[in-house]
Amino acid sequence: MHSLYPGSTDPLPASATLVLVSRNPEDRTRAGWSYSGETWTDADGRGVVLLPSFVRAHSAGFDYELRPIESDCSARVAEEIVDGRFTVVTDVPHVKVAWRVTAQRRRTDPHPSEPKGEEK
Repeated sequence: MHSLYPGSTDPLPASATLVLVSRNPEDRTRAGWSYSGETWTDADGRGVVLLPSFVRAHSAGFDYELRPIESDCSARVAEEIVDGRFTVVTDVPHVKVAWRVTAQRRRTDPHPSEPKGEEK
């Protein structure tokens, strides 16, 4: 994972954590893992988060959680994950943002319907 630090346009390494999410049978949207870390936004209030290559194999979607640290500003996902990266934006520049990405699980129908044939 990389993030942009204040005053720099070069991506620099930052810590990130892979967490296995407990599988709750009531919650059919969790895939069993999440990835989290921190990033700094630049002078335009944008920060790009690069994720590990295994994230590219997941295609069912993601849930995003963002929390600005030591700032009263707001943060949102400006660009969702594409090519192993996503972009966060804050309404104030140079803000540290904690983030978590949780993979969604493909929804499967526990009772698949029979293919409908032509009526005779």
